[in-house]
Amino acid sequence: MTDAPEPIPPIWCENFGLAADKLYTWPLTWHPGSEEPILIIEGERFTIGDVCNHVIEKKYSEETPDSPWENVLEMAKNFQGSDEALGFTCESPRGDRSYVNVARCLLQLYNAYKAHFENKDRKRKDSEA
Repeated sequence: MTDAPEPIPPIWCENFGLAADKLYTWPLTWHPGSEEPILIIEGERFTIGDVCNHVIEKKYSEETPDSPWENVLEMAKNFQGSDEALGFTCESPRGDRSYVNVARCLLQLYNAYKAHFENKDRKRKDSEA
């Protein structure tokens, strides 16, 4: 008999939605030298990647609510072929709305945007030197 995965706690459900929102707006708020978005969960600092990795590690299989799911779908669609792609690929979560599947896509997007912004920062610093 296999153990069923534990349900996603409300605090992680809420913060996963916030992580998707923060990644959705990061390209609009980013400027050279800015910090990446951080979430505070139970007094600890988490990056968007940390939140995604937690959800993936715990294998939360419940259906992701509409708002984060739609944000991730839109980001994945817009991501294809964009400057931010930098060789990364992002498979859209399509019909599988489980937290773990949506977290995998969000993590790919996060890693690509992070690399893109780090590259832009590096180029800016090189041009100033």
